[in-house]
Amino acid sequence: MKRKLRISTVMVFTTLLLSSCANPEKIDTLAHDIQVLHVKVARLDQDINALRPEIVAAKTAATQVNSRMDDICMQPGSFCYHPPRW
Repeated sequence: MKRKLRISTVMVFTTLLLSSCANPEKIDTLAHDIQVLHVKVARLDQDINALRPEIVAAKTAATQVNSRMDDICMQPGSFCYHPPRW
């Protein structure tokens, strides 16, 4: 008898808990929030794609500068000369 009462109590409590989660206003609010987030993600994705060429150009420029600095610093008499350590 006690077991049936416990099971019934748990079922009623679970039903009440789940019914409170199924509030249409909350669902609509969450759906709207999700749509807003999708729009923001799409906008950020566009921004990232727009910046890609600038990122590639900056990497290329940095590689060129590093190469020039390496060439200068490998010349004896240069202010930053460091002979290779082989």
